[in-house]
Parts: sequence; structure tokens; C-alpha cells
Amino acid sequence: GGGEALALRSMAAEPAGRGAMVTYAVTMPADVTVDIMNIAGRLIRSYPARSVAGGAQQTLTWNGMSDRGSAVPAGRYLVRLTALAADGQTVQAIRPLSIAR
Repeated sequence: GGGEALALRSMAAEPAGRGAMVTYAVTMPADVTVDIMNIAGRLIRSYPARSVAGGAQQTLTWNGMSDRGSAVPAGRYLVRLTALAADGQTVQAIRPLSIAR
């Protein structure tokens, strides 16, 4: 039979402080990249891949700053999570996020 299937067990993006809290869990060990984009799809903040274990809930806190170090304006954003397993399987999910100021 085939190996395990990589899947996103959960993913949520909630406003927190000046930014947001992203929680997620994958079904098997994977390298996970998180990108925050504006509603037009332009990359605002990128978090490099980090290795996470399967099954455990992970939390990433975004401080509401762009990659350039400036606070983003209030509005709607997209949080994109990409997981890549060692065997090449990949899964991606996008969640909307509203930032108030």
C-alpha cells in the first residue's frame, strides 16, 4: 500500500493584538511556509519554511508588520500556508483575515 497522505488537519487565522495568530496542524511531518498577502495577492510578509511534526497543533504569531518592517494598514488579508512533505507531497490552504486598527 501507499504511504501516509499529507493533509492539513486544521488551519485558522484570527486577529490578535496588532496582527494575527495562525494555528494549524498537518497529518505528517512537513516543512511549512506561511505567507501573508494583501487582498490583491501581493506578498506582505513571508515566514520561511519550518519543520513541524505531524499531528501537533502549531501556532505562528504575526505582529502586523510587513517584510519591510512597517505596520500594515487595516483591511483584508490572505494567509497562505504551504506544507511540503519529505516524499514530495504538498498541500496548500488560504484563509481570509481582517485586520482592524
